[in-house]
Amino acid sequence: MDEWVLEVVGEDARLPQDGVLRSLTTKFVLRHRVFGCLLTAGKTPLPEWGFKQGEVFCDQSGKSSNKDAVWNIEQHLNERLPEPEPRQYKSNFWQDFIHINMAMLDFNNGLVQDPDKYDHLASQPSQWPFLAVGIRLNKWWDSTLKIYLIGNPAVWWSGSLSLGVFIFTLAYYSVARGRLQQEREQEQQWEQEQDGDQQEHQHISTPANNTNTANDMILMTPQEWDHFTFAGKVTLGGWFLHYLPSLVMGRVMYLHHYFPPLYFTILLCAYLIDHFLTRSQARLLAKTLVWGFAYTVVTMTFVWFWPASYGFHGPSDSMKNRQWRAAWDIANPYKPRTFM
Repeated sequence: MDEWVLEVVGEDARLPQDGVLRSLTTKFVLRHRVFGCLLTAGKTPLPEWGFKQGEVFCDQSGKSSNKDAVWNIEQHLNERLPEPEPRQYKSNFWQDFIHINMAMLDFNNGLVQDPDKYDHLASQPSQWPFLAVGIRLNKWWDSTLKIYLIGNPAVWWSGSLSLGVFIFTLAYYSVARGRLQQEREQEQQWEQEQDGDQQEHQHISTPANNTNTANDMILMTPQEWDHFTFAGKVTLGGWFLHYLPSLVMGRVMYLHHYFPPLYFTILLCAYLIDHFLTRSQARLLAKTLVWGFAYTVVTMTFVWFWPASYGFHGPSDSMKNRQWRAAWDIANPYKPRTFM
């Protein structure tokens, strides 16, 4: 009853398609001789009674196209077999790239929350941008060292707000540049119609100079515009590409999964401060005061939350003054689900 038939379903294109079983390169299925089903690996782990192990079953559909029923041999040791050529195991880069990313996607989607128990550490991606949650990293007993995973609120919130500020600024610049271009086209058309009248030509020249002055103060040169849009592509685009997978994955999520997108919001916030100071033509003293204020706020907030981040002893009530949000459970043992 435990007899299985090995069927080769794939082989590296650079090797002979002769049905010979090779380690790593040969893909095969195991079909039950009596029932005709295929040995298949399940994606959902077993409950507690199965020790969270992966389930292996016999798929009655018998379809070899099911990728969960395809196996290969990672290593085979036999002194009587000749050593294969090293180039035999050199795989195609793009095939490996696609395979590894698909494997990671399947693996992450398989890390689902246990329905038999409540995971108080888990959170939703919508709670991350405004730091609506934190994580208790160990037991919250009065006699133990307690560490609370939480970011610097000043950095976290300013970075998230910079996303909206950049989008608004980009929209404002785009509309202003479009209106300026339209005004210049109308002026050129009017000048062409009135090119014989010197008095009217002088009358048109004065508003054009005022418009150029406004352009210098509000809008940007083509080089500045290219730099502004490039910074947005890198920071805003980087944030979106790192945050988007969290919204579509089915696995259980935690606060630390937002760290990669967070880095891009920090870069964007710093860039916007520098951009506005440069565009306003602020003096060196004003720039020093603005940057000094930003550094002071970030440093003081870091020092204030130092005990929570690096561990504290004693009752958790001593950290009430650091629980700025009701959803944080530094002192409060209950963590309500909230978006903001």
